[in-house]
Amino acid sequence: MISYGFRILIYISREIRHRFLLKKILCHLFNILYPSFFCTSDYIKRAALCFRESLIVCLKNESMKDMKPIGSYSILVESIGPKAQEFLVHVQSSMSIDGHFGGSKVISSVTSKFHCLEEKRTEFIYENGLYEKTIFIGIEDNCYHVKLTHTCPCDKSSEIKDLSFYTNSRLISEGANILLMRYLALINYEGILSFQSISIDGDSTESNYICTPTECMELDNRVLNVYTIERKLCREDGTVHTMRTYLTAKGRILRHNWLDVPYILKINPLADLNIPSKTIRIETPLKDSWNKDIEMFSKYLDIKFSKIAEETEYLADHPEIKQLIADYIQILLVGNQFLDWENIVPIVLKQVKLHFTFYNNILISL
Repeated sequence: MISYGFRILIYISREIRHRFLLKKILCHLFNILYPSFFCTSDYIKRAALCFRESLIVCLKNESMKDMKPIGSYSILVESIGPKAQEFLVHVQSSMSIDGHFGGSKVISSVTSKFHCLEEKRTEFIYENGLYEKTIFIGIEDNCYHVKLTHTCPCDKSSEIKDLSFYTNSRLISEGANILLMRYLALINYEGILSFQSISIDGDSTESNYICTPTECMELDNRVLNVYTIERKLCREDGTVHTMRTYLTAKGRILRHNWLDVPYILKINPLADLNIPSKTIRIETPLKDSWNKDIEMFSKYLDIKFSKIAEETEYLADHPEIKQLIADYIQILLVGNQFLDWENIVPIVLKQVKLHFTFYNNILISL
């Protein structure tokens, strides 16, 4: 017969084994919801969540052939903190739709476990004046401090509320949402995750993520391996807003679709994801269509006007350049080089050398 003490030892060993298995299961779930690899010193894994992307905003009812951007959407994620284990998320968008200009902006700092440290989110539209909504979320006295600001042409109002950590332990901000979607795509997670979020009006909503692992599908006339996330925001009044995001296996956003609005986010059609990394592309893809890219055309204009201002300022500070150009023109018009056009380049170069020697001597004498 088995002694009573031995039975106790068997019972204790079973309990230890069960608790060990339970701990492993809980740790696995915890790592899915709050990935533990952020807490390590693995630079490569942290770097995978730091990225920069530029998407275009276009109308849903346009075909790929006739698609014209109505705005742009930019995302920038950087690592910050003493050990570079926290993240700074910056999202900015602008668009023109139905004759009105509007956009949004998010600046958020997020911990390695997707906890929001601080976030400021703004949405605005110009319609006979500026209409703007802003929400600020920060940590203060062991709670989330939330400040709401509404601005219109004739009024400005503010509201402050505090949310306890205990009742809002599953809170995920919009900046953390950007990180979470990329992380889920990187690990190819399959399942449903539930969090809490706060709308721009300060209302608490339930945020559900329905994640579908990578599968081959046709997207914008291209066959790709696509990871899909369907996010449902359920408000307290029963209203449900659905967003569907398609990403590559490396977390790059291919398309982001708000199902209840007439516009959509898409990757720039000039980006070709099917070209192997070792293939050299001979033709220049932007040669004939670069000026149709709103972001690129805007950068071109910024650089163009900046260079014009620099050159104008330089000519104003160096009036001798005007005399130098006049001397060149005089050589071309009345010089004896008309009899020997093949030697015109050496003659001009010689003249340039003489001018630079002259001005250098003046500077040395000063």
